[in-house]
Amino acid sequence: MGAHGSPGNPGPQGSPGKDGSAGQPGPRGQRGFPGERGAVGPRGFPGVKGDDGRQGTPGLPGSSGAPGKNGVDGRPGFPGAAGSDGARGAPGKDGETPRLDEFYGVLKGVVRKASDASYVGGATVDILADKQVIRSMVTPASGKFQFRIAGGEYVVRIRNVAGMVGLDYTEPVEILNSRTTQRTYAVARPVGPGKLRMVLTWGENPRDLDSHLLTSTGCQVSFRRKQCPDGSASLDTDVTDGFGPETINVHSLRPGLYKYRVHAYSSGAMEDSEAEVTLYGVEKQAVQFHVSRDGKVENGWWSVVNIRVDDNGKVTLEDVD
Repeated sequence: MGAHGSPGNPGPQGSPGKDGSAGQPGPRGQRGFPGERGAVGPRGFPGVKGDDGRQGTPGLPGSSGAPGKNGVDGRPGFPGAAGSDGARGAPGKDGETPRLDEFYGVLKGVVRKASDASYVGGATVDILADKQVIRSMVTPASGKFQFRIAGGEYVVRIRNVAGMVGLDYTEPVEILNSRTTQRTYAVARPVGPGKLRMVLTWGENPRDLDSHLLTSTGCQVSFRRKQCPDGSASLDTDVTDGFGPETINVHSLRPGLYKYRVHAYSSGAMEDSEAEVTLYGVEKQAVQFHVSRDGKVENGWWSVVNIRVDDNGKVTLEDVD
């Protein structure tokens, strides 16, 4: 066998073959990374209107707003036509007539003897205003009198007392409208030189007030001992049913200090007793003391006045301790 020859030149390319049948799909590859966002597309046409949704729950009320400013005043309106007369009202009730006692007060008094507290009938009692007599009467056997007069300040004068020639007893009194004032007026003969008289009167309560005099010799005159052993001082009458009078007489003054006091023996406040003391023999005119303004009141006692007598018989009044 001979040797191989050289290869020939390539022949021309053949026509493509028919497509082969499709092969089986290969396995699914891994998910790639997302691509970049594309450009916005053109706006689409409006969609068809959907059905109305359900009504929502009402919201909570809002807070109140601030008041608005006042509006500008409007122009005055035209006057209205006059109305017709109204119906006549029913007659009113008659007013009350003022009571006369609203303009007047009452003074009830009794005149008694200072020596024994007996009632004095036949005495003339005058009521004076500005030194002029405006009322007057004569007491009956009971010694009682009564005047109804306008409220004010007056003077009571008692005169023409049997057995007391020249007596002209006077005492101021205040009358209050719509009130009754009660007083006891104790009359007595004037005292002579070297003598004293203390006359106590009071109101309805306390019922029993008692006079007490401590003399310069140490003698205590009261309802317990009505007379000093030497006879120099004595209590005339012990009154226990209100008003008085109770009278202590000093028949013979001795140098030294006399102390006069009043005690509320029965129940009741001394301050409410309306007690008065009239002292005779110190001056030409009687000296009067009232529980509401004079002396000192303490624990049912009214210390009225201290009386000092010097060696010459001169009498001076001193304030209580």
